[in-house]
Amino acid sequence: MLLLVAIPFVALLINDTIQQYRSLRRGIQEQVLQLARLAASNQNQVIEHTRQLLEALAKDARISAGDWPGCQAMLPDFLAHFRDSHSNFVVADLRGEVVCSGMPLQTGVNISDIKDFQEVVATRRFVVGDLVLARTTRTWVVLLRAPVLSPDGRMIATVSAPVPVERFAAAAAAVALPEGGELLIVDRAGKLVARRPDPQRTSGEGVTIAPLVRAMLDQPQGVAQFDGVDGVRRTYGFAAAGHQGGRGIHVAIGMPLAAVASTLNRQLAANLAVVIAVTLGVFALATYSVRRFVSSQLTAIVDAANRLRRGDTSARTGLRGDRGELTRLGETLDLMAQGLQARESELNQALRELQEQVITDPLTRLLNRRYLREYLPRELIRAKRNRGSLAVVLIDIDHFKRINDTFGHEAGDLVLRTLGALLKDGVRASDIACRFGGEEFVVVLLDAAPEGARQKAEAMRAAVGKLDLNYRGESLGRITASMGVALYPDHADDADSLLRAADEALYRAKNSGRDRVVMSETTGGKRDSSEPASYSPQG
Repeated sequence: MLLLVAIPFVALLINDTIQQYRSLRRGIQEQVLQLARLAASNQNQVIEHTRQLLEALAKDARISAGDWPGCQAMLPDFLAHFRDSHSNFVVADLRGEVVCSGMPLQTGVNISDIKDFQEVVATRRFVVGDLVLARTTRTWVVLLRAPVLSPDGRMIATVSAPVPVERFAAAAAAVALPEGGELLIVDRAGKLVARRPDPQRTSGEGVTIAPLVRAMLDQPQGVAQFDGVDGVRRTYGFAAAGHQGGRGIHVAIGMPLAAVASTLNRQLAANLAVVIAVTLGVFALATYSVRRFVSSQLTAIVDAANRLRRGDTSARTGLRGDRGELTRLGETLDLMAQGLQARESELNQALRELQEQVITDPLTRLLNRRYLREYLPRELIRAKRNRGSLAVVLIDIDHFKRINDTFGHEAGDLVLRTLGALLKDGVRASDIACRFGGEEFVVVLLDAAPEGARQKAEAMRAAVGKLDLNYRGESLGRITASMGVALYPDHADDADSLLRAADEALYRAKNSGRDRVVMSETTGGKRDSSEPASYSPQG
């Protein structure tokens, strides 16, 4: 009879082992997918930064008017300002003839045969192009290209920026790989942009693991098992980066199956020990007389086992006190359930931490651009439904490049962290502060009237001007910031137009002397054509 009781209990432990395996496998799949999404989000920040620069160039009065000599006079200075992140800026007319360039080029350069140029001309949209070997620098770059529209809406040219592969590799380095893990970044044609942990592998090579690359290019995201570049079998999570759902850069992060198998083997060994202990305990009971309380103890054990089978890891038998075999069996079951509950809690905590990493800027601890892109449209919908208002303040640190060049990037990081803390402490609980990228920040003020938004921006600007920062005993000097303010519904009625209106106001603040707040002058999401947007590459 006792053997009949033991059989379903052993079967329960075996089933629990199978469920643990499935749960662990799902947890690992979710982990690598979250890491891939985080890496793709970092790549997206590189793409978005370049897209904003290209759109600013496309709106420059000289370029949008087709003033190519004026463009050629301006573009080298613009490139000098962003040389750390971009190797060139190029404008080409609709025939593919290069009409101005930040770097000197041979005369008569034509790019009409380049695929991404043809795509921009055909779609009039921003495009993340292919990985190419730059003709001027002989380095590997990813081409990003945008259309140039005249004031009357005609497309007259394209503007492009080659982004060095080192920028994408540096963005990927911010994601910590699991032990034995592999990270791959490929372009839309499957050519290798960067790989970790193999920095010696040459960019531009076609990656030889065709099934993984094919899966990366076919789906915006997913999880599957493949052999890596080094032949190691891994579980890979992969995700695509691009602008507004478009693709151009694809990221995969893999965790080796050997690590998974090691974890499973330890759990299987622990469960096998429990099975053996339970079986021996049941057979030992056969040598003793059946006691009056055996029935209640078996009921407690079976009830707890059934609750565990249904996924309730808080189930306990509650058997304590005497040293009878059934009591020890109940205690063993309670210890196993306690271990399962602890592992479940650790997995949930790890998933929560991964989610926080995805929406948080690691340097300033503010919310990041990805969170803003999800938050702002949602709040605009709420404002429209409640007939409310909303203000966006775009903040840019003046002469930030000079701080980096004079005192070093660690001093620049100190300025960014300090400004992040100032903004976080200075907004209401209902408002948010985000790092938009580089030295730019965004503050969203809910239910804000125009004058109230201006006063809040002026208060933040004054607070920045009072900062007194020292790095290694040396004062960083007076720090100032320029700010552009745009409101819904006064200036725009959707997220992109609202950010664009604030961006144009920020450029006017920069061009009119910096250290000031400028309100947007757009109406209904459209800029007044009597005041064309312009950009001064002075930081």
